[in-house]
Amino acid sequence: MIAQVIQKHGAAVIAKKMDESLQTVQNWTRRGVPLDKAVRFSQAVDYEITPHDLYPENYPHPHDGLPQHLREVA
Repeated sequence: MIAQVIQKHGAAVIAKKMDESLQTVQNWTRRGVPLDKAVRFSQAVDYEITPHDLYPENYPHPHDGLPQHLREVA
């Protein structure tokens, strides 16, 4: 899932948005996105993958880590 989203959005574009190296972002296709980068990664890929998708144990609710305008209204 992460690899497909990185390919779709472009590793170089994501790297630039996150101020990370291209190699670092490419490594995430194999190793996964680190927990401390989950929210910024989600933002860089327009929340196609959410922090909850990446780390459900740390972001237990589907709207955790999302900006207010994207949270579902209960």
